Amino acid sequence: MNWYKHIVFFLVMTVAAWSAVSLEIQNVDTDAGTLDIYMTNTEEVGGFQFSMDGINISGASGGSATDNGFMISPNSTTVLGFSLSGTTIAVGEGVLLSISFTGFTDAICFAENDCSSGACTNAISDSSAGALYADWGGCACPAGLDECGVCAGSGISDGECDCYGN
Repeated sequence: MNWYKHIVFFLVMTVAAWSAVSLEIQNVDTDAGTLDIYMTNTEEVGGFQFSMDGINISGASGGSATDNGFMISPNSTTVLGFSLSGTTIAVGEGVLLSISFTGFTDAICFAENDCSSGACTNAISDSSAGALYADWGGCACPAGLDECGVCAGSGISDGECDCYGN
């Protein structure tokens, strides 16, 4: 009966290998209200938009987005980045941008990528505004919450779990 776990693992790893862009939430400092969005990309990036849960975004700047002349437009839940001159972020890895925030609750996550309306909540584009496949990393659970890193709920001491206690 455990064969299905191997198939699911294989499929997840295969899809992850196809990712043109992979994003992670890193360097979370809830006291200072800052975090970094780390990006690994195998194709040039011409623009991005993503929403976040668990915080109120108060600003976004720095990193490869600013270094490449991108206009950065944050509101309380969403960050939009693009270039008016058509520049792109080269293939590579590093901090895409740093975000300042208030209103931390218990877990900081990229919002669920809802594409049901025809326009996705989170999107990464190439230099021609074509969609790139992106892996929107897991939630960030700031340190010291419990033995498993669960942001809310009871921890599971003998295994991995996510910010929701699963």
